[in-house]
Amino acid sequence: QRMDLDRRREEARNPRRKPRLMEEDELPGWILKDDAEVERLTCEEEEEKIFGRGTRHRKDVDYSDSLTEKQWLRAIEDGNLEEMEEVVRAKRARKRKASPSSVGMEPEVIEEPPPPPVKERHKKKRGRPPAADKPVPNPPSLLNKMRKVLDAVLKYKDG
Repeated sequence: QRMDLDRRREEARNPRRKPRLMEEDELPGWILKDDAEVERLTCEEEEEKIFGRGTRHRKDVDYSDSLTEKQWLRAIEDGNLEEMEEVVRAKRARKRKASPSSVGMEPEVIEEPPPPPVKERHKKKRGRPPAADKPVPNPPSLLNKMRKVLDAVLKYKDG
């Protein structure tokens, strides 16, 4: 008790003393947030761990031959195969970058006609459903109740 009295007296004499309790601006952000918001954020993190974030974006790869048979034979005879392939790649890249609003340009690559229509069959569903078809998440109150039931079941001892 005597130490406490001494400490209080010394603090009273010091004009630049700091308060013993924390100020609200010193608290971390997660403590100041609403409980419902913190619960929602933790539920989202748990769901992300369970379901994942969806499939990753894959690059578009073109495996088709860049040269026609005639162009390839001509390039082999002339000895400039790599140069010809580069020219065709550059043309395709320009075509991809060109917007549909550029009306005055002539198409550089002849498009193939679409394949004849085939009778559509129901496709077999295989693999994991896409991320867009995720089930609707349960409300936080239900998740809390489910956790309590699970904890009670896990802690239960028979006997």
